[in-house]
Amino acid sequence: MKHLDSPHEIISPQLFKEYSAKWLTVVSQPSVSPLAQAFSNAAGERILYVSFPVSSIVGLLSAIGVHQIKARFLLVPGESAGAQDFSIALFAADTKGDQVSAYYIGTPGTKGQGYRMPSTFAPAARNEHVPGELASIWLRNWQDAGEVKPAMFTVNLVTLQGYNFNLIDFMVPLPRAQARQQQEIRVYLALHAYHAPDSTGELTEAFGLVVLSKSANPRGGTDEDDSINGDDVFLDLATPCPPNF
Repeated sequence: MKHLDSPHEIISPQLFKEYSAKWLTVVSQPSVSPLAQAFSNAAGERILYVSFPVSSIVGLLSAIGVHQIKARFLLVPGESAGAQDFSIALFAADTKGDQVSAYYIGTPGTKGQGYRMPSTFAPAARNEHVPGELASIWLRNWQDAGEVKPAMFTVNLVTLQGYNFNLIDFMVPLPRAQARQQQEIRVYLALHAYHAPDSTGELTEAFGLVVLSKSANPRGGTDEDDSINGDDVFLDLATPCPPNF
């Protein structure tokens, strides 16, 4: 990847600061064009997820003192000259919120045919799991959104810089990925729609993230990387950043 300054899937603090600043610059502009371009590949397909090697997740969870996983939004150099692509960096933080790992950067991905969702999902067995029917709505909202607008990244009048995840959101997918000999774990892009406190009837749209834990033994059908089956588990216990960086 062109934006890496290390043979591993990590970036330096200097690059993290640079790419984070680029994100804030573009998302704060009134023009929607640069933002829309950041979420599309060269073929015009929308970015639907950011994938991380399983080794990166192992590294995050192995950091001494880790209490939560922080996801931060970046704009990184794209394949074409002058292009900037949306991506995500993950890093481990302790109970005080201080960084205790390197910045692990993900790879944006698209699916030409969009999501292939099952007709039914298994019940959410744990209270930390998001019901599949609900998560599928959020994922489809993002896929089908017409125009990517700066307002989608504003929560409580503050521009989103990322989300903070509980450890369980990445601990659950890890053994499932290893059971499938899976090489990556994906963080899917989502769009929430709800009525804000000051709403007069119109819906507020807010950008979000969902970690997908693929089932070790899919129920029927084909087991393609781009398909989501009824036994997959969605996790979303994240809190937005700001207010807490």
